[in-house]
Amino acid sequence: MEKHITMAKAAELLGVTTKTLRIWDATGKLKTVRTPGNQRRVPESEISRLLGAGGSMNNIRRLYHGSPNPDFRPYYGGGKDYHDYGKGLYCTEHPESAKEWACQHDGITESYVYVYELDMSELDPVLDLYKYEPVYWLSALARYRFDLKESRARRERREQFMELFPINCDSYELIEGWRADDRYFAYLSAFLGMDMSYEAIMQAIKLGDLGRQVVVKGERAYSKNRQVDKYVISGEEYFKYRKLYIKRDSNARDSLKQVRDIPGIMVDEIIRNGGVGI
Repeated sequence: MEKHITMAKAAELLGVTTKTLRIWDATGKLKTVRTPGNQRRVPESEISRLLGAGGSMNNIRRLYHGSPNPDFRPYYGGGKDYHDYGKGLYCTEHPESAKEWACQHDGITESYVYVYELDMSELDPVLDLYKYEPVYWLSALARYRFDLKESRARRERREQFMELFPINCDSYELIEGWRADDRYFAYLSAFLGMDMSYEAIMQAIKLGDLGRQVVVKGERAYSKNRQVDKYVISGEEYFKYRKLYIKRDSNARDSLKQVRDIPGIMVDEIIRNGGVGI
């Protein structure tokens, strides 16, 4: 007679939450049986099947998204065009970072952290910007985060810079890369405007304590991403993370002031040299 285990034990073996298992049960991905007391039990054969399905359980990634919206519902094609990598669901794998990002807004006293589990199996293509030189990250930012009122000369430099270091984030299901806030947009603008060297930008990246983010982009990635939890941040906890966000931002700004005037290669020289030498 086959042995059955509890949902908690099954979740531990599979590396997911019990809430995820209940969703799988409801959608037919997991087969369970009921005890006389109507408790779910998981046959050991189901554990073997799932663990043997190409190692898919090892590919479940837990993601966190911070938002002031009490009814946030991500969908394919949603998000803002001018975010770091264009439209998408911007997340982190670190709950503390999600809490800070959720509490960055003025004029409110309550925010939310949404918890997702993303099935990475057969999810392709995935762009891992950490494997690229930082110049490609700058090129991605230049594509999506630019000043609509930029001068013609700066627009031409931006377009030539992107041609030298091509990277189109819209063709990927998932993107992993640094998180740029408004201060980095300002430094990128200075770089493209010939007011800041490439060396200064690189030093800014080192000093800036950049957050890391995972961005759900493609239709398939959205379909394999499930919300498994949500919790509220309010009262003293909200102000705690709001202060942490402000302090981190202030420290970064103080550090970055030291690097703006570092001499080095300017963007026009990079373009003339075809990107050689950086």
